[in-house]
Amino acid sequence: MSQPETTTTTAQPAPAAKPAGAKRSQVSMSTRTGLLLPVSRIDKILSAESPIKRKSRSCGIVVTSMVEKLLEELLTLAANERHDDKSSKANSRITPNHLIKGIKNDKEFNQLLGNVVFGGCGRQQPSCYLLPKRMTQKRVKVAEASE
Repeated sequence: MSQPETTTTTAQPAPAAKPAGAKRSQVSMSTRTGLLLPVSRIDKILSAESPIKRKSRSCGIVVTSMVEKLLEELLTLAANERHDDKSSKANSRITPNHLIKGIKNDKEFNQLLGNVVFGGCGRQQPSCYLLPKRMTQKRVKVAEASE
């Protein structure tokens, strides 16, 4: 007959008890959920801007994760456009032009952000109504001279 095997377990020492007045270290909601964007800040914005007074505790986490996923997809498209850009290989930055090209080439993002104007890309002229009067008069003179 074979004897039953006995397993020996080493007893783990019990964790040292903390003093009664000791504080626990605070862990942010972003760290707990594994997100990069600030969950608590987006949660505050939701509660301040929402007409609904009651919301779930997980509402901020869900919205933050959706925004983070959209940003990830958008930056991936822009990085692909940057990689395909043959004009400047020395510069490794993603510019607003790369963002615009990525948005225009993607069907869903073009539907969502097709009419958004990005600053610093040099593609669209600002409306004359948004400029100061001094600048508007100069532009009108330049436009008349060029015609």
